[in-house]
Amino acid sequence: MTTLRIGLVTALVGLLVLGVAVAQKGDLKKDTKVVLPKVVDGARADLGKLAPDFALKDLDGKEHSLTRYAGKIVVLEWMDPACQYCAQARTEAGVLREQPMRLKSQGVVWLTLNSTDSELDGGKPETNRAFVKKTELTTPLLLDADGAVGRAYGAQTTPHCFVINEKGLLVYKGALDNAPLGKVKGDQKKVNYVDAAITDIKAGRAVATSDTKPYGSTLKYRKTSAKR
Repeated sequence: MTTLRIGLVTALVGLLVLGVAVAQKGDLKKDTKVVLPKVVDGARADLGKLAPDFALKDLDGKEHSLTRYAGKIVVLEWMDPACQYCAQARTEAGVLREQPMRLKSQGVVWLTLNSTDSELDGGKPETNRAFVKKTELTTPLLLDADGAVGRAYGAQTTPHCFVINEKGLLVYKGALDNAPLGKVKGDQKKVNYVDAAITDIKAGRAVATSDTKPYGSTLKYRKTSAKR
């Protein structure tokens, strides 16, 4: 009987030790922070890989970075105040009139970036402030004056969208939707690719459509000096 009791006690102690070890292992996984590569270090965006981190200020001087929004779904949307596609998307009937705020209410972060050369009108702070006022822009508007972040992500047009999941992985890049200026071709069904990507993420699925061809105005980057 005594031997049996000793055996039971030993087994219980073993289970307790195992439980503590498993719990500690789980906590370690939970507390592990993802370290994103950085644009300043030359990182480039690639689907399925960690998104390059950056630090850009909005029109109020507040700095934003992906690290700041760790653990959240983040949408990056490139724009230019002079772009007719961006302007239309933010009219009363435009998709960007309500989408960013709707997603924000679901815990999604939406950042609007402008990589237009700061020497051009579209890259000047005052022009962007006027655009914000005119369109009632509700998202942080980040100025990427030298175009470093835009080039790192391969942003080509305005609008050009990128979706980053909670793990910091780039899971979608391309067009906002299949309706440039609010119009679809032929009898196609209207599809918002950004919404679709976020729906897949929240459902725990791989993003079905992860790469589409962006439409809009060509991004006007600052011209780089030719290497000698």
